[in-house]
Amino acid sequence: MKDSIKVKLKTGFFAKTEYILRIGKNGLCFSPFRSGGEKFVISAAEKTSVTLAGPKLKMEILVAGRLYVADISNDADFQKTMKILKENIDAKIVMELN
Repeated sequence: MKDSIKVKLKTGFFAKTEYILRIGKNGLCFSPFRSGGEKFVISAAEKTSVTLAGPKLKMEILVAGRLYVADISNDADFQKTMKILKENIDAKIVMELN
């Protein structure tokens, strides 16, 4: 996996955990930013839908009936993130600019 961005993934009702999201041909890999978290991968083979929303960058990933919601780091480039997703995963990708 080649490109990565820092995200805060919703992990509980009020809880968010920082992850590094790596986007590549194999799918989406979430690695904990700090020790103690658990790494997980959303395979490129899984039926996935991704929504990117702005102006505050937010990402929603729907896979197998499960919804992952993450805030994207402010230093991430919205257009570049969209381009990388389109190039690497076969998913329905929606971009919402508010």
